[in-house]
This record gives sequence, C-alpha cells and structure tokens, in this order.
Amino acid sequence: GMAIAVGVSDSPTGPFTDLGYPLVDEGDWNDIDPTVFIDDDGQAYLYFGNPELRYVLLNEDMISYNQEVGIVKIPMTEESFAKGSHFTGTTYGEGPWFYKRNGLYYMVYAAFALDKKDEHLAYSTSVSPTGPWVYGGVLMTEEGGVFTNHPGIADFKGHSYLFYHTGELPGGSLFHRSVCVAEFTYNEDGTIAAITAKNGAPAVVTKRIIEDLDNAYYPTKMIVPSTEIVHDRANLEVFRGCIRGCRFCQAGFSCRPVRKKSPEVLYRQAVELLEKADDPEKFYIEVIMQEKIKLYLEYVKNASFWYDIKLIFQTFCCRSISCNG
Repeated sequence: GMAIAVGVSDSPTGPFTDLGYPLVDEGDWNDIDPTVFIDDDGQAYLYFGNPELRYVLLNEDMISYNQEVGIVKIPMTEESFAKGSHFTGTTYGEGPWFYKRNGLYYMVYAAFALDKKDEHLAYSTSVSPTGPWVYGGVLMTEEGGVFTNHPGIADFKGHSYLFYHTGELPGGSLFHRSVCVAEFTYNEDGTIAAITAKNGAPAVVTKRIIEDLDNAYYPTKMIVPSTEIVHDRANLEVFRGCIRGCRFCQAGFSCRPVRKKSPEVLYRQAVELLEKADDPEKFYIEVIMQEKIKLYLEYVKNASFWYDIKLIFQTFCCRSISCNG
C-alpha cells in the first residue's frame, strides 16, 4: 500500500527530517497526493486520495490528526464529481488541490472522462470545507500529452494562475512531465471557464523605484531600466560584477560604500521610506518583503557605512553590507 509522510524543518527551505512514521497509513493504495489548507478559523485540513477523496483534520502540531473524527471518506457521487471512467464511476482520479476564495471552497483534481485515457483537470466547489461538493466543470482538457496532469492554483499580485503538467518538452510523454503555468480569471459567480494550455504566463511587471538616501551618485529617484525582469529569484546568475546577482547590478549600476551620512541618519530615513510603502505613487513593496526590510534596518543601526543606493524595493543589493560590485 501507500502512506502519507511528513517532513519537518525549522526553515521553509529545509533541511527536512522525516517524522519516522506515516501520518496516514490505511494499508491500501489510496493514501497518496496530499493537499493541505488552513482555514480562517485555524483548522487545517489534509485531503488526499486515489481513487477516493478523503480527509483528516490536522491538529495544531500539523504532524498528527484528530483521531476522534478519524479519516473521513467523501461520498463519490456524480453530483460531486460528474460521471467518469475511474474506479468510483466518477471523474475524480487523484492529485487534489484544496483552497478557498471569497468564501467558496475549491477542490481541483486530476480527472478521467468516460472516453479518454489521459487525465484532464476538473474542479468542484462547496460552501463548507468538508462538503458536500458540487461538480463545477472541466478546468483543462487532455491536450497536454501526458497521462497524469496534476493541478496547483495560486494568486499573485492580483492575478490567478493554474500550474499544470505537459509533455511538450523534448522527450516528454506519459509520465515524463514538465510544469507549465497559465493565467486565468474567475467568473463573477466564482465559476471557472475551461483554461487553454499556454506557453507560460505574461510577467507581472512592477515598476522598480530606487531611493538614493544620500544622493551620493544618482538623483533621488530612479526607475531601474530592466523593468521587464520581475521578482524571479529562480535566476541567481552573476550579473555585471555582483557576486550574488542582485537586481541592482543587473540593471547596470555599481554599488559602492559611502560614508557621507551617519548610520543614525540613514536609519531614520530608511524608516521614513518604509512608512511610505503603501503609497502607490511613491513606492511598491511586496508585503512579504517588508519584514525583511525591517530586519535589515536593525542591521543598519550599527553599520559603519551604507550603499549609495540604500533600498532596492523587492530585494536588497547582495543581501548584505559587503559587495564586490
């Protein structure tokens, strides 16, 4: 049979350590493809399963579940998942992805139609995290060229994206899958029209405004020329001399330590910049970056020098006070 295990780490990037025992192990082949969602009230749900959809209520420690409730089997009805060719007689196959949007719960999954051998993507919705589920429709057809196509959905900067599998890269087929992404929009009632497989999604371009706190070399405000490069931390190649490949150096500037102002003055000015972060006319700072900025401000308090360009919104040059640029 299969089982669902848990890796634990003190950091979101690892290293992870296996618990040493399975979280869910029913002794059958159904215990695969877990998806976890934490609701607004703090209750965490773990859905999983092939060919049946099941769930447990995770405890606060996230490595155990409510034994009194136990493992709950979702009724595999045509009303919930439509008529299909999988073992339950419905389209539901595997690979569930559970999330919530505007008070509506979504279960996106890999599905088997009556007359198809490959998986397509479908979804169901519910007004409750535990169902009953109502079939919503086909999310993506079987054109990806792979037997298994598993979904993932996320919102980023006001845009919605579907991540899915294709076999379109050289050597791709059946289980030789690669990951692709397509942008989509919800209808006003929360339904989703079928999404066409695409060659990626357009970049969400963010204007990068750089503030020069001491006006040592540049004007007070500058827009980084390479605005088409967005946020991606996937490419950390070395660009134009910076040993860590920061966006500042990618834009073609050099960074040098300056001593024109005391750390106390620079710290105060940095705090003022942070307070302006919510002013769209001046600065755009991702919420996730604001905490990092605060941490760096604590470092600046005791720094003996600072960069000529003090704050680069969405990242910091070299992420430290030392730079070989």
